[in-house]
Amino acid sequence: MINAARRPLATFLSKQTLTAASPRIAAQATATASFGWFGLGLRFNGTTAAQPVDEQIKDLIASNKVFIFSKTYCSFCGRTKSLLDSLEIPYSTIELDEQKNESEIQKELFKLTHQSTVPNIFINGRHVGGNSDLQALHQKGELLDLVSGGDAAAPEVKAKL
Repeated sequence: MINAARRPLATFLSKQTLTAASPRIAAQATATASFGWFGLGLRFNGTTAAQPVDEQIKDLIASNKVFIFSKTYCSFCGRTKSLLDSLEIPYSTIELDEQKNESEIQKELFKLTHQSTVPNIFINGRHVGGNSDLQALHQKGELLDLVSGGDAAAPEVKAKL
């Protein structure tokens, strides 16, 4: 399930429904599949092009100012979303526990971030870590600056993306 309340959304195909998350793919994709967006063969002008999971992850991170890989039952994910909501910071999220290939997504996220837990948070292309890292940024007064400063991404993360 994609987070929907007043937030820019990423592109996901699920049960023949297209909701918005990656504008580049949303413009090209047609909703003809019945699986979650990750690992899905998307239809582009009559041809099918399966995009590797790692590329899909990178597209989501690059297409969204704030992106959270989350799980519906995770209390730390809830705290992260509550903080961002209280600060009125728009974000997009994907609930991993609702994806058919959750373990593959998490494996690729671990390769990218060396973090195996959720929430797995990215701001302006930079991996900031989990909930405690986000809360610490807020307590130090650095969170709003990071969100507003588009070039604040760490070089090692940009190189991976």
